[in-house]
Amino acid sequence: MKNFKLIAVILALIILASSTANAQWVFVARKAMGVIHKMQGQGNDIATVILEAPADKVYGAAMNSIKGNDKLSIVRHSDKSRTIEFSDGGRTATIKVNGVEEKLSEIVVSSGAPGSKADATPLVVDGILMVCKEMKAQCRVSEDESS
Repeated sequence: MKNFKLIAVILALIILASSTANAQWVFVARKAMGVIHKMQGQGNDIATVILEAPADKVYGAAMNSIKGNDKLSIVRHSDKSRTIEFSDGGRTATIKVNGVEEKLSEIVVSSGAPGSKADATPLVVDGILMVCKEMKAQCRVSEDESS
């Protein structure tokens, strides 16, 4: 979990840095396109992926895929922040769509609470996979990570 937090801090600094650093982030993001990275620990489950599409389009696809799934329900959403909280009846997860650049977006899905023993990894990974399917994007779970 400490490594994930360190990576998250480093990525945040890169995003917030100069335009040169932003260009480097876009280069890295393009190389990771469609690769789902996941992290699990202490009751928190997180998965991320980069898609080549505008953030509003990805957010719309996320909304459509959740609405079209009989096993999921939307708890709340914010079009402004491109955030959707959804539930499968037992677990709750949140999808956040971030625009990296005009036609490049990052999806972050998170679930869980500290101390929770429920494995929400399938819910967060499936959340990304259903958006990828809706977007007709080829996505795969990173092979160097385990559930």
